[in-house]
Amino acid sequence: MTQYLLGNVKGPKGDTGATGPQGPKGATGATGATGATGPQGPTGPQGPTGATGATGPKGATGATGQRGSQWYSGTAVTGTSTTAAVFSTGISSALVGDYYLNTSTGAVYRCTVAGAATAAKWAYAGSIKGATGAQGPTGAAGAKGATGATGPQGPTGATGPQGPKGDTGATGPQGPQGPAGTTPSTATIFLANHPVGSYYLTSDASFDPSAYGGTWERVYSIGGPITWHRTK
Repeated sequence: MTQYLLGNVKGPKGDTGATGPQGPKGATGATGATGATGPQGPTGPQGPTGATGATGPKGATGATGQRGSQWYSGTAVTGTSTTAAVFSTGISSALVGDYYLNTSTGAVYRCTVAGAATAAKWAYAGSIKGATGAQGPTGAAGAKGATGATGPQGPTGATGPQGPKGDTGATGPQGPQGPAGTTPSTATIFLANHPVGSYYLTSDASFDPSAYGGTWERVYSIGGPITWHRTK
């Protein structure tokens, strides 16, 4: 059978009614799942400094550390080779990083292999002596010093060669006559002409030279003149 819609039999919505009285509180429901962590809040202001705590107990002494670099000096290490080598330095326990100064040349060497004098090695590291500088200008002359005391007389020098003969001077005036001299005796003349060691020959057998003084000895000979020898 065919049906036809003739209209809406539902009337318009009425006004909301007054709120009814609150009903009794229901039972507490089950705890829900934990929500996600919220973002971190801003840093709060710094609190006041707390009191200093008591001093803690003293810790154990640590092991002794290796000594630092040392400098040595002398003339045992020489040369300018940068290849390390062993030198007889007399240093009993050199360490890597120690230095050696040659006091004669100014050269500096660095220890590259530690050990005793027979094992430690040293290599040239440089020099503390710079290049020779240019000569400075001549300074002004100083004031003249006071004359020193006279020194002792030196030894007499060797005699120089004789100079050339000078011209003959003019003849001087004749001096006054001297007093008359004494005439020597015959004995004095004889002895002066016959000093000690001389011989006197004569053919007069009666002649005796000792009459004039001195000591005489007769030298005997076969034939010829008579010979006398003066001994004193």
